[in-house]
Amino acid sequence: MTATRPLPRAPGHWLLGNAHAMRDRPHTFVAEIGHANGGLAQLRILHRRMIAVTGPDLIRQVLITRHDRYERSFHYRTAQLSVGKGLLTTDGPVWKVRRRQVQPAFRPEALQRLVPAVHGAAGEMFARWDQKVAAGEPVPLLEEMQTFALTVMCRALLSVSIDSAEARRFGEAVRSSLYLVRRRNTSLCPMPRWVPDRTNRALRETYDVLDAYVALHLRPRREGREPPKADIAQALLDARDPETGEPLSWQALRDETKTLFTAGFETSATMLAWALHSLSHHPAVAAAWRAEIDDVLSGRPATWDDLPRLVVTDRIVQETLRLYPPVYTLGRVCVEDDELGGCRISRGSTLLLSVYGAHRDPAFWTDPARFDPDRFAPGREWARHAFLPFALGKHTCVGNNFAVAEAVLGLATIGQRYRIEPTVDYQVPIRPQVTLVPAREIPVRFVRR
Repeated sequence: MTATRPLPRAPGHWLLGNAHAMRDRPHTFVAEIGHANGGLAQLRILHRRMIAVTGPDLIRQVLITRHDRYERSFHYRTAQLSVGKGLLTTDGPVWKVRRRQVQPAFRPEALQRLVPAVHGAAGEMFARWDQKVAAGEPVPLLEEMQTFALTVMCRALLSVSIDSAEARRFGEAVRSSLYLVRRRNTSLCPMPRWVPDRTNRALRETYDVLDAYVALHLRPRREGREPPKADIAQALLDARDPETGEPLSWQALRDETKTLFTAGFETSATMLAWALHSLSHHPAVAAAWRAEIDDVLSGRPATWDDLPRLVVTDRIVQETLRLYPPVYTLGRVCVEDDELGGCRISRGSTLLLSVYGAHRDPAFWTDPARFDPDRFAPGREWARHAFLPFALGKHTCVGNNFAVAEAVLGLATIGQRYRIEPTVDYQVPIRPQVTLVPAREIPVRFVRR
């Protein structure tokens, strides 16, 4: 292969390079330097050089057509300090075997268990909201969506209930772990994982909180002291490698369950919060959304079979995923010399694949910062290869259908009962953690329909 141009370089501090920009705004900085340089640019943090990739065609080459030349970066190994060695944090042969074992737990017939979990969680949430509606008080959207998503996950994954106080404590542990993972990944001088500094100790503490909670509910079933239940954990307990017939080991079972908790709860909560916030500021979209709910559901609870008919609601979810992708950057390491966009990519290079950048690239999306669910309407042309909210290729998120179904069912259930009115400006700042979360609470007013 022959490189035809040098890698463009982002300007930066003579010593620190682009460290401050990557610490403060990694989502927009990586996107900006990629957009300004044809989808590919080099950045530096002290002595460590990385390559920002925003071009959808280039991202597709890394994740699909040349995936054998790239593996997951150190960012995923850091996450093992929080959730262990699950599908989200491993690669290679270990990941391949685990994916075969876990995949059956996310088949459509298994995911239908999500419906009663959503209805149960929504009922508890509405009881709280109705009190605030009666008192004329706003609802703290981010806090409520975190409680809702965690309640759904507890019910769907482990068939257990969790009260709002416990949900807040558990949610704090998850959010703390995600913050600490990002802090470690962006640190100029991260300490070795075995050094008991403040960050490593805090990560260990959150790991233990998650570990103890999952073990409390999994071990009795694994040891036969409790009967099987109709939930995702049972599907994991029953899972067998289709080639060897081997079940998941105790460590694998525990780590996969923790991974589902952490990834599924936080990403769903954030997605729902952004979607409802956007709907509160776009009355025409909200009116079409409510009209669809009334037409499809006719006053009854949403079912699994309703999902294909809730097309407006689905488009709202897709547009939310475009603007606020659950994982805004995918880290990869080049393991064999390659060429991208006419530039040489040396073995050992760390690539930052900007999902945020691909989703907001003006070359592929008209007015990319605008909330417009009709981009995804039938007959409209849109850049399918520039839309990758759950990654692409072999590492496509195993829980993507779960996340979308939960969001559609949750939004339909909420919209059936309430209208939404904003109380804050539309432009709520984004705080980049492992996911893109609102930088502050979003109070909204719900009005009973």
